[in-house]
Amino acid sequence: MKSLLISLSFMFICVIPWCIYDASAYDTLNNAEMIIIREAMPIANDEDFTYALKKINILKEDWNNYKNYASFFVNRQQLNDVDDTLSKVEQYIIACDKSNTLAELSCLYEQISYLRKSEELHLSTIL
Repeated sequence: MKSLLISLSFMFICVIPWCIYDASAYDTLNNAEMIIIREAMPIANDEDFTYALKKINILKEDWNNYKNYASFFVNRQQLNDVDDTLSKVEQYIIACDKSNTLAELSCLYEQISYLRKSEELHLSTIL
């Protein structure tokens, strides 16, 4: 009985931080998806690059906060890929390049969407 209680306590020590991370990560990544689809892409399509840069800087700040604690739970290469794409988006916006900005924003959306879906706490993602 004692070993069962010890095993359960260690299991909860591992599962509780994961659940806290999962709730926070879902909100952060979902918010990032909404910023890209509802705000950044329409603004870039209208060629308002100064406002688009402000939105991307907000997204970049949120991403950097998320990345600090996500590195414990997520493959580092996936985080680096999103960082790389986010930097490309920022540079295309600075260059006022509409087509490449929209293309990289679409890529960024897919990367974040995949990251959110692959990191959800489901039996299929654990096995």
